[in-house]
This record gives sequence, C-alpha cells and structure tokens, in this order.
Amino acid sequence: MITNADLEGHFLHLCAANEIQISWCKRPSKALAISGEFELVRVPHIRSPTAYAIALHELGHIKGRNQYNKNQIVRERWAWEWARRNAVLYDRRFVRKIALLLGTQPAAPHCTLPDGQALYQER
Repeated sequence: MITNADLEGHFLHLCAANEIQISWCKRPSKALAISGEFELVRVPHIRSPTAYAIALHELGHIKGRNQYNKNQIVRERWAWEWARRNAVLYDRRFVRKIALLLGTQPAAPHCTLPDGQALYQER
C-alpha cells in the first residue's frame, strides 16, 4: 500500500531531480509555481492523495507542455496532464474532480502499481 510518506518522497524526488525549490503553505488555494531564473513550487504538505495531486499539478506548471500558452485553460489542462502522467498514485475522486473542472470525461490513468496492475479501471 502506498502511504502519504511515499507520496511525499516521490514529490521531493521529482523536485530534487529537476532542481525545483519547495516552499510549503497551509492551504491548497495558496499553491503556485514560479518558473524563470529559478523554479519554485509552493504547495501544502503532502498529507493526502489530494495534496499530492495538487503538488504534482504545480510541478506540471513548470515541467508540462504548453505552459506559455496565452489561454489559461490550456495551461491548466496540460499541468494536470503532466501530474497524471507522473503520479505513482492517482485517486479516482481526483480524476473526476479535474474532469469536472475541465469539462471533459475522466480517463483511466496509465499509472500502474508496482506489481504491474492498473490502479483502477474507469467504467
């Protein structure tokens, strides 16, 4: 079973591997990403799968495709896509929430568990 500590460790590894600084905040609404001469994400501590998804989404604003597009919804969509593709755990409720925000149908993630099984299947 993947723990919150595992999720935080994965997030910290991604930040270290990409030389992205971390600033912790208390509220998800205060999360942000800064890219330029230096790269920084401000995210809540990872104490749940939702906080993990938010943290990966902010990394997606730095590492994801189309982050210089003039259309904000394009930037958001690709930041969420980056998060989905790089997650070790992707919660079904989270997929539905993001699909609702983006006005799309939820897609089954390609993410798999260590034993090679899909995390879940959408019906």
